[in-house]
Order: sequence, then C-alpha cells, then structure tokens
Amino acid sequence: MYNIQVKKYEGKEVQWKELSTNSPHSNLSHLIEWNIILNKVYGYKSRYFVVEEDDKIFAAFPSFIVDSLLFGKRLISVPIMEYGGIMYSRFDREAFALLVEKVIEEGELEEVDYIELRSPSPAFIPILEKYGFVVNNNYNYCTFIINLNVDEYELWKNLDKSSVKWGINKAEKEGIVIQSGRDLNDIKAFYDIYLEVMKKHGSPPEPFSYFVKIYDSLYPENLQFWFATINGEKIASSVYFLKDNDIYWAYSVSKKEHLKCNPNNLLLWHVIKWGNKNGYENLIMGRTRKDSGVYHFKKRWGGKYVPLPVYCYLMKKHKLPELDPDNGMYKILTSIWSKLPMSLSRWIGPKIRAGIG
Repeated sequence: MYNIQVKKYEGKEVQWKELSTNSPHSNLSHLIEWNIILNKVYGYKSRYFVVEEDDKIFAAFPSFIVDSLLFGKRLISVPIMEYGGIMYSRFDREAFALLVEKVIEEGELEEVDYIELRSPSPAFIPILEKYGFVVNNNYNYCTFIINLNVDEYELWKNLDKSSVKWGINKAEKEGIVIQSGRDLNDIKAFYDIYLEVMKKHGSPPEPFSYFVKIYDSLYPENLQFWFATINGEKIASSVYFLKDNDIYWAYSVSKKEHLKCNPNNLLLWHVIKWGNKNGYENLIMGRTRKDSGVYHFKKRWGGKYVPLPVYCYLMKKHKLPELDPDNGMYKILTSIWSKLPMSLSRWIGPKIRAGIG
C-alpha cells in the first residue's frame, strides 16, 4: 500500500537532522538551523515541506517567502545562499511530483511572483521541468570544487604556478600569519573589513546580526573562520561553512592597502590544507559569475567546474527575473551604493540585501 504523505514540516527536528546528516543528496541549505537564522535576521517566513512514509521523513524541501517592494514577492529555496531544493534518503518520483505540486500550491496561496530553486539536485530537475519550471539563463553562475581527498603534494601540484603559488610564496615572505577566529570580537573584526569591501564593490552587505546569528547557531561544528595577520594586524579574513564532508567558501575579504601582500592566497591555501588534514572531501568555492575576475581567480586552484543553475516557476510575473549585478535595477543600485557614506550604507544596506534574497 502506498502510504505517502506530503505536508508542511511540523517540527520533527531530530528526523530532519538525521536525514540531513545521512542523505548523500543534502547540501548546506538543508541544515535546520537556517529555519531560525533566516527568520530571526531577515524576517523571512519559512515554508518547509516533508515527504513521510509511516510517519518517517524520507525527503524534505526548505523554502522561504521573500517579500520586497523593490524586487517583488517570491518563494525561494533557499535565500541568501546558492543552494536549495530537495534532500532525500531514497528517490520516489511519484512522491516528489506530489511535493512539487504542494510547493506550487503554496506559491499560489501566497500570491508570489515566482518560485525559485537554486542549484537543485540533478535527479529532481526532470520533475521540475515536467511541471513547468525553467532554467533562468539570466543567472550565469558556477562554482569550482576542489577534491581534498588526495595528499598535500597533489593539491599543491594542481595550483597555477604563475599566480596562485607565486601569491602564496609572496604572502609567506611578507610575514603573513594565519590565525583562527574564535569569538564575537573576531566576528566584529571580520565585519569591519567586510563592510569596506562591500561598499567598494557597490554591494549591500548582510547585517552584523546575521554573522552573530550564524556564529551562535553554527560555530564550531558548521562554521569556521580565519584571519591573515601581519605584525598583529588583521588584514584579511575568510568564512567557511561546514557540512558533513564538505567545506563551503562563504566570504573572503581583505583590506585594500594590503592586497599587494596576497593574503587571500595564503588564507585559501591554509583552508585547503586544514580541510585535507581534518578529513574533508571537498572544498566548494562559492557561487561565481562566469568570466568575472573572481571566476578567473578561483579557476586557478585546480577545482572542477560545476554550473549552478537557477530554476524558476513564473506565476504573477511573466518574465524571468534578472537580479544579477550586471542587470537592470540591481546595476543601478550598485552604482548608487558605492557612493553612499559608510554610516548610511551600514544602516540601509542590510534592508536592501534582505529584499534580494
């Protein structure tokens, strides 16, 4: 007898965590902690769905309502990050079709402009396409994944000699030392550098409360961060999420006046060695726009190129969204943003960032 139920998540946290830990088809977005983090920091309303058999969860789908005067109302799986979609312990096409129907029904009830799934599981894509989801080619995102399950010599050999290895050696000659971040004072030190970088690039920042919340909720099991220091001064920092055997590059920032010392090269090499030593299998290098400057930086580290498609289901909106730094409203805001004084950008930036999702 087919005893499958698709319904909203009812707080079976132990089962959700068990599925997230044991499923080979889960990713960073499936940590249950995001349910609280994104609600408390941004006010996003979670819409979590589960597929159960005999009261046991075997598949789950996290999503959030993101509502903005500038960017519209959307159901996103999952905002703020580059991943989302379904996780599961076993594949069940019929059950997953019912899940997609449930998600679309929720979008209709909420009267959203569209539903967005970020980098869903490849096995799930044919079901999405059957129901009318289409890939949004306005987003040209990808990542690189470094296999850490080799010896350190092999990792070093895969690095580009003329830029990456040269930068690491230069940073060491400059006397840069890598230190682990440990407390909220270190989070504050990271955030000060982060604000300067975001303003320089014309990008609205996450609020400080977001970094406090991820520290409180995820450190140290699912979050680690490091600093590059010179003569005791913190000149660069990087933040990484951890899940199962994977390390996810989240943020990397550095003070402009110290870029010539190549602190980011040494920081990343330190994390690669740390992950290798501590038994992690992959370093996932974060979402990147293809052919951007960051794309070419990441490409030189020996990772495998992986596209990060975004799938959309249009509802009230009849045109695929273009929330990309090179497009439309976002490009105008970026231009304005880079000219704002720091005090104003620190206040209004997180509000805009929340609306982007």
